[in-house]
Amino acid sequence: MALYLVNKIAGEERAQSVQMVLEYDPQPPFDLSDVQKRAAISEKISHRMTEYLKQEMQAEFEHSIFENYMLEAP
Repeated sequence: MALYLVNKIAGEERAQSVQMVLEYDPQPPFDLSDVQKRAAISEKISHRMTEYLKQEMQAEFEHSIFENYMLEAP
């Protein structure tokens, strides 16, 4: 039921990635037996996480620079 809801709310690609991470069994709703398809999903997840972390690290760095040196933020 949870994967069905993820599919309806966030889309099939997101539901497939959740299924893959959870290693859902028995009778998974999405066929992820193809190794190439699983690799493509893993690559997308990795890319999204990397981009998110880059943004968060940049924001934290900028915040700490202004805070530590008592500068005004632009």
